[in-house]
Amino acid sequence: MSFPPDFLDTLRSRVSLSEIVGRRVSWDARKTNLRRRDFWACCPFHGEKSPSFHVDEAKGFFHCFGCGVSGDAIGFLQQLDGLSFPEAVERLAAEAGLQMPPKSPRDEAAHQRRKSLHDVLDLAARFFASELKSARGANARSYLDGRGCGPALWDTFGLGVTTGRTSLLQHLRAQDVSVELMLEAGLVLKRDETGEVIDRFRERLMFPIADERGRVVGFGGRILVADDKAPKYLNSPETPLFHKGRLLFNYARAREAKAETLIVCEGYMDVIAFHGAGFPNAVAPLGTALTAEQLELLWRMAAEPILCFDGDAAGQRAAAKAADLALPLVRAGRSVRFALLPEGLDPDDLVRAQGPEALKACLATPQSLIDLIWERERALAPIDTPERRADLERRLRALIKGIADPAVRTHYAQELRARVDALFAAPPPAQGGPPRARMAGPLPGATPSLKRTALARSSAGGAMDPFLADAEAELLVMLLDHPALLDRMGERLSDLEFHAPPLDKICNELIHLASCGAGLDTVSVRDHLQSCGILGLADALAMREIVRRRRRAWSDLPDHEAEEVWRAAFERRVRMPVLQSEIDQKAAQVAADPLNSELRRQYEALRGEWQALFAPNQSAPGTLMGL
Repeated sequence: MSFPPDFLDTLRSRVSLSEIVGRRVSWDARKTNLRRRDFWACCPFHGEKSPSFHVDEAKGFFHCFGCGVSGDAIGFLQQLDGLSFPEAVERLAAEAGLQMPPKSPRDEAAHQRRKSLHDVLDLAARFFASELKSARGANARSYLDGRGCGPALWDTFGLGVTTGRTSLLQHLRAQDVSVELMLEAGLVLKRDETGEVIDRFRERLMFPIADERGRVVGFGGRILVADDKAPKYLNSPETPLFHKGRLLFNYARAREAKAETLIVCEGYMDVIAFHGAGFPNAVAPLGTALTAEQLELLWRMAAEPILCFDGDAAGQRAAAKAADLALPLVRAGRSVRFALLPEGLDPDDLVRAQGPEALKACLATPQSLIDLIWERERALAPIDTPERRADLERRLRALIKGIADPAVRTHYAQELRARVDALFAAPPPAQGGPPRARMAGPLPGATPSLKRTALARSSAGGAMDPFLADAEAELLVMLLDHPALLDRMGERLSDLEFHAPPLDKICNELIHLASCGAGLDTVSVRDHLQSCGILGLADALAMREIVRRRRRAWSDLPDHEAEEVWRAAFERRVRMPVLQSEIDQKAAQVAADPLNSELRRQYEALRGEWQALFAPNQSAPGTLMGL
């Protein structure tokens, strides 16, 4: 349903965000400033011990600096209570004493249709639960008993069973539910060849799946009678209420637990086993791998949910797949951790064999995302040859480059660079022999420890200094004006030894950014230099006379044209020390043999090259007085 903008503006102005949020949290007196209407509390969306959840009453906006959740009063109710946008607006309007705008006939029909779907799904859940406790539920009860799941857990999770081909169909018909509504709710299906309508779930243990508000929106069913042609687990189809990739089993109940963390396990029975062992804060995807939408749901409740998988090969593959999904999405204060159970044991197996403490011990020391990534890539292949070591670095570069958050990308790059350095470090020389050469070359994020080649090490002092400084400043300022070039030019930049330490520091930070991946812009580069305390130095480079004069030629160019200008400037800088040495040598020869016209011609040619190379208005080094 859509609402007039004026109505929404009036609604937001009539309600107090701090009052709405204050019913769910306790404000931190040390950080809260009532005069400025600035409120702080521990976040209601994820467990934390220090307040990082901020409400700005004047702006009507909240933000958690821990998990990243943010929004206004409507968004707060949507995210915390699982309300739809219209439902949140309706609740706030009632609180503010505002009359809701009339619904269009189309909106009213859609609302009633969704309400009807909820009603029929609730009827189905009640029927399945009653069947579990009847004589027809004996097989299901036997299975649950074998998994350590007693009647108390049946009731908590609303477990049920369905038997026969049309038992639910007949029950709902007796409740005056139309077949059309049953089909739309995903409870029955119509055979194409005969048109016969039968139950979608037959001879299955039933798990109701609820939305964020705890309303049943679909089902998962585990087969009870072995059948090679039927899937072991079957979910409801996509419906107006059920979207498999956007739901988590037990989400509403886990959120109510308000635990400091969140456990994500592989299946329905794992969640139930965790709950029975004293961990009500467990959820599971619906029989498939995690999706990005499900990860966002997890991060609403916990900054670092623990993904708990079986310790066998399948569990390790599931963990690796989840890591690949999460890595591009992590950001400051938002990640995932991993806990692997002993091989061959489900959570309920472990609890029955060793008690709840064994399960708690598995969760006590979860593995970080970076540790899992590192160990997986390290174990993929031996690293006993230069080619294999280079391949490890290549794979790590590719993974790091996929991280969207620049700050997290930077820290991953630094950490993995350090691990690679330690892994490839040369062993102590045996019996006085020479040490084995270690691998070189920057992983993304490597900073001052970068290996530089001897491309331009011949930095003579004196007359050469200002020329080199101007040339190096030109290269750096051009990259500040066109940061998109860093992604392609970073490797060349790392080959250049800067003559002045302050310039070398700026260079290292630009290389660092370049190796973190594409997507850089002027703002992000300047922010990074500001955080390093060298932005003022970078701005001073642009004020050098020659740089200001040359800058007019590139500042307004598109990136692809500026790249050609930068390449030419780079080649000039590379050539400068070599050319200086040649000029000095030729000048000495001319001084020793002043009547040799060929030497004088060669000397003048070199000086002409210098003038054309960089400083047409300055004297070249090696000038001979009187020549």
